[in-house]
Amino acid sequence: MGVRNPSSTTASASTGQIKTCLDLDDARLSQMAYLAIAGDASPQPPVPCLGATYVALREGGQMRRSYWCYDLELGHLLGNVVEDAIAYLSTTAKSKQHGIDTIELCLTHSYRLVDPAQFAHQLANVHRGIRGIEVQYKDHIGRYSPTRMIASNLSFGSAFERFLTHLSLSPEVFWRNGGTIQSFEARQLLIHLAPQVTATTLHRGNRVVPYEKLSGNVLQDMTLCMGQWMLRQVQLDGRMVYKYFPSRGEESNVNNLIRQFMATLCLIRYAKSTGKPEHQTLATQNLQYNLKQFYREENGLGFVEYDGKVKLGAVALAALALLEYSDSATIATPYTETFDRLCATIDTLWHEDGSFQSFYKPSDRNDNQNFYPGEALLFWASLYCHTHDATLLEKCYASFRYYKDWHLQNRNPAFIPWHTQAYALLYRETGDRQFLDFIFEMNDWLLPMQQWEGMQYADVQGRFYDPDKPYGPPHASSTGVYLEGLVDAYQLAVKEEDPTRAQAYQQAIWRGLRSVRQLQFRDELDLFYVSKTASVHGGLRTTVYDNVIRVDNVQHCLMALLKLEPLPEFAEAIAPPFSPNPDHPPANIRKGVEIEGDRTPEPPPEPDPQPFSLDSIPIIDGEARRQLTYFRLIDPAVDIQPLLDEIRANEVLWLYDTSRQDKVKVQRETNTIYLRSAVKPFPPGVTSGNDVHPSHRTRMANKFPVVLAWAEQFAAARSGELGRVTLVRLAPQGRVYPHIDQGEYYRVRDRYHLVLHSSTGSVLAARDEWVRMHPGECWWFNNKEPHQAYNESDDWRIHLIFDVKPNRDE
Repeated sequence: MGVRNPSSTTASASTGQIKTCLDLDDARLSQMAYLAIAGDASPQPPVPCLGATYVALREGGQMRRSYWCYDLELGHLLGNVVEDAIAYLSTTAKSKQHGIDTIELCLTHSYRLVDPAQFAHQLANVHRGIRGIEVQYKDHIGRYSPTRMIASNLSFGSAFERFLTHLSLSPEVFWRNGGTIQSFEARQLLIHLAPQVTATTLHRGNRVVPYEKLSGNVLQDMTLCMGQWMLRQVQLDGRMVYKYFPSRGEESNVNNLIRQFMATLCLIRYAKSTGKPEHQTLATQNLQYNLKQFYREENGLGFVEYDGKVKLGAVALAALALLEYSDSATIATPYTETFDRLCATIDTLWHEDGSFQSFYKPSDRNDNQNFYPGEALLFWASLYCHTHDATLLEKCYASFRYYKDWHLQNRNPAFIPWHTQAYALLYRETGDRQFLDFIFEMNDWLLPMQQWEGMQYADVQGRFYDPDKPYGPPHASSTGVYLEGLVDAYQLAVKEEDPTRAQAYQQAIWRGLRSVRQLQFRDELDLFYVSKTASVHGGLRTTVYDNVIRVDNVQHCLMALLKLEPLPEFAEAIAPPFSPNPDHPPANIRKGVEIEGDRTPEPPPEPDPQPFSLDSIPIIDGEARRQLTYFRLIDPAVDIQPLLDEIRANEVLWLYDTSRQDKVKVQRETNTIYLRSAVKPFPPGVTSGNDVHPSHRTRMANKFPVVLAWAEQFAAARSGELGRVTLVRLAPQGRVYPHIDQGEYYRVRDRYHLVLHSSTGSVLAARDEWVRMHPGECWWFNNKEPHQAYNESDDWRIHLIFDVKPNRDE
């Protein structure tokens, strides 16, 4: 709660040619922020603010302090914010790592009253993250900035309810006694303080992904990041995280078996795509977990049950996962009976007229006809591709005839992708054009639902949503499953030499992928409020204004991308083949155009990726490595095979503890297994583990007796004291970013790296020395100097990293 700023609803009209805070570009704002931090008091042209400013100080994504500031000159405001951050750090012990690293600002403007009768319209969900809300009742005021609402995943209705609850008011009393609500807009700024001061304008706490910036390389990155996200969600026991709240850093306790088995299917397909044994292991563990937890048998039937419900769709997708896991009609031995009984349940729920009963339990339910029968038909079509069973095909034909008529009388977009995928398989096997014709008819009808021209906000372009029809709200999973079907329809249009349809479907796919990329958590800008980044990075928000990640958000979109991999016109594309009409850009990205009387600055485009490269860096290798300042080769030929065998037997533990990659930004592209770590709780007055000397074995140490014994013998041979020990792997093309290991612990210890796995050699740097290390080599290096690492290979790089406190008396 605060006090109303009397100047907040009006802009200065007497500034002449002086630009306001809305007009400055990011480079100028970065310079102003740098000058404020440097304490430069030299005169600068004044830059008027147009209203109150929301300020949030963050450290590693966590909110440390937030408040409203009423300075009406931007340079003065930035100076005060910096002074406040310094004062905060000097008077609090909350900072556990490196201090405030990000400042979040919302420079508000364009306040306007909200008509109570128009609340739902003026403050519709699509405005969340663009507009803020100010609620006033007598002397009490609550103001919620757009970025705060995004970071808290807060709706306008919830913000209003919070205000009423705080004052113990009902809506009726609020309005009757003169309560008012205003909406406002804001220039959203994110100021990063390291490694250099940069200011970035945000749009809805993110940046708009331009359609023309998509490319084959972007699709590959989307696929990799989604795949890695899926793998990280598989827990030690094989369980898949179903739903995650990035704002709270918590997992939901709800579940859905259909989506769980779709996720299993996705893991199986992704593992086949990458060909990596560790990915196959995770897929296997997830399949085993789901069957162990949810598979039941009754009266000769097999099914998966959750919360007393047995759904046709869940049974069908469990069977499809087993079919694709085995990759043939001969199901892997442990699952043969399970598969047969799942098939029997699907048969039991099928009727001679071609219809399906959608629930086995409760037996009186028969809803969700737009979903479950299509999922069952997709399984049957997949099974027919393996068996070519004539009886099964006749059942497919009967269901095709029934559901074609049913759909044309009850049209709904949710029906289309499942039946498209099923009939595409049947058409490829039979050549029967009635399957093809219906696929085209369905997807032609679907295309107008995709939002593109005339959208008020560019970040919603490409999603599938018709606000005038009762088909449900927009959702990442909906876009993903529509893309799955459209890829099949596109392939068929190409094969049938139907260029008009092929182009229409191809453009819809690219536009949908723009929406998917918009929803993907990608980097430190859109992750600015996330502290547990490993649980979020690569995942997909539900919508641009709802950051909840559900596993089917990612799974459907990833399976669509996997279908595109074998298509060279997509996988090798430099850019999408069709661009939006330049004569009719979306309203909110037109420069200098007023929207509803409000000035809305153009969101900055997504920057071109600047991949790190070693091409211009001289890397020292061979005998030249013996003449180095910051590195020393200790042992060139360690027998590492026993250590590698032990690590490969425990692959799943790489994702057991993600705290290092979550909390230490420079390590965000690594995975770590802790074998020895700092003793907790820390001593009184110590807030950082970097200043804690004692270390002890972790719970994981028992899993790695060979690895730990080698490190202990190494330290003993040098009469030293073994400190912390970690196994660390660096992602393909990943980096450990430049940093220094500071603190009392590191000051008195030596750091060693034993290279365990690196297909191209491990590249490390300390200051200006770049060294290539090879498997079996053990190195000392000076970690008190700025250092970094890069994995230029397409495989994980694995090191054993440990510290030894030397005996200085010897």
